[in-house]
Amino acid sequence: MLLSGVRKPANFSIDYTPISERLANLDLMMTISSTAALEAVGAGVRTAFVADLDVREQLGNHIFLGSGLLRTFDQLERDDVGVPAPPWIDDYFFDTQGVTPVEQIVERALDLMSRADRGQPQAWRTALFASQHELITYREQAAGSDSLTSDRTALHRGIARWILPYGVQLQLRQARARRKAVREQGAVHARRAGSELDPARRA
Repeated sequence: MLLSGVRKPANFSIDYTPISERLANLDLMMTISSTAALEAVGAGVRTAFVADLDVREQLGNHIFLGSGLLRTFDQLERDDVGVPAPPWIDDYFFDTQGVTPVEQIVERALDLMSRADRGQPQAWRTALFASQHELITYREQAAGSDSLTSDRTALHRGIARWILPYGVQLQLRQARARRKAVREQGAVHARRAGSELDPARRA
């Protein structure tokens, strides 16, 4: 339905065959982020993760940063597909020869527990994770103070403009506008109340 009326190349087709049945005769697997691509890598199929749409956690393709398989369309047109990086392969694929799944899980758990960076996963050091903490700090400041013009708040806003999605930035601006309107309305009411209590003004 999406391609109805679109002129398609002669060698283009849509196939719903399960990927496990197609791996044997695939020449190239190309995707943005897909577990099917991991199956292709495991089966030795040439695989490329297209990076033209950016690499970020929302797309789920950040796990391929060290894979050696992130490629632009320009690279793919030159047939520069890349080769999986051995450390990345060792981290995501396991030799199952003579080892049961339960044994693999136990060995992997013990390996992760003994790592020096245990308790500090890479996700904690990403821009997305940092932005969430900046947002929490901003909300706490907004709830506890009428003034949000400190240097730290200015820094938070600058970081937010670079990191946060546009939709979140829009919500923050709308919230600030609502708070400003409430403060201004309160100030108007206070001035009116003061003028009504001032004898000189009543005279």
